[in-house]
Amino acid sequence: MRATTAFGDVDVHDRFDDLKRLRFSNEMHVPESIPGFIARCASDHPVPRLKAIYDEIDFQDRRPGKLQVADEAVLAKVAHVTRSDIQSLKKCAGKQARAKVIEFGDLHILSESMEFNLRRIAPETLRIQPFHRHDWLSRMLPYCPVSGELMVSRCPRCTEVVPPSWTGWRRS
Repeated sequence: MRATTAFGDVDVHDRFDDLKRLRFSNEMHVPESIPGFIARCASDHPVPRLKAIYDEIDFQDRRPGKLQVADEAVLAKVAHVTRSDIQSLKKCAGKQARAKVIEFGDLHILSESMEFNLRRIAPETLRIQPFHRHDWLSRMLPYCPVSGELMVSRCPRCTEVVPPSWTGWRRS
């Protein structure tokens, strides 16, 4: 699989032979968030700690939501470790265009419009489509574009905060 990265046009699998990989390939859902995809992969594989995957791709930020705007070199590592298609990851990822602007295709939004410190979900949509959507990271959307329900950062059953940390992504 070839990818264009900051290091030039490279074969993703040749560059990262030293990285541990998940057992089988994984397909990303087009509206899925990058941290949500990684959490789903960890859940589908016998990975005891989600942090093990973050360590493998050398992602040290305590806010997994920041993976949504990771550079191409990090996305290439994610593609290799999760045995997924880098083009699917790039379709869902945002790109830091300028100091305070993130591009999602033709959509340009201010970086402060993204929520990386608090994790929001739409419980009804999760029941229908069991993955975390990248548009849920936008503060500009108070309602889920799929179900129209108010986005929440607390569990509707127990009122516990949905943690934005590494363990919180695993639990959803």
